[in-house]
Amino acid sequence: VDMVFVPIAGAIGIVVILGAVALRWLAWRRTGFSLDGNRILIRSGWWRRRILILPIRRIQSIDLSQSFIGRWFGIAGITFGVAGGTGLSIHRIPALSEEAARNLRGQLLEHIE
Repeated sequence: VDMVFVPIAGAIGIVVILGAVALRWLAWRRTGFSLDGNRILIRSGWWRRRILILPIRRIQSIDLSQSFIGRWFGIAGITFGVAGGTGLSIHRIPALSEEAARNLRGQLLEHIE
């Protein structure tokens, strides 16, 4: 019985892991941003497309973050703290090259000052 069910369970596990990696890759490929005058546009999603418009004057904090593995590959993310609504809202642009993340953060800090 084990000879039949263990390979099937292993194959299902591999398919699930590969599916999760593929979905994550699709989400990463479909994420983008654009600096448009006095606002930043963040596009995300592959199944349910979403465009987020953040007025630069509402941004209160810009944090650059890297995970342990991200440092190996030179990948960073930017997190924005935006005033409005019911409190401080958090928005994020994940998986940028470290140089692009630093450049974007610098450009936004120039606009805020």
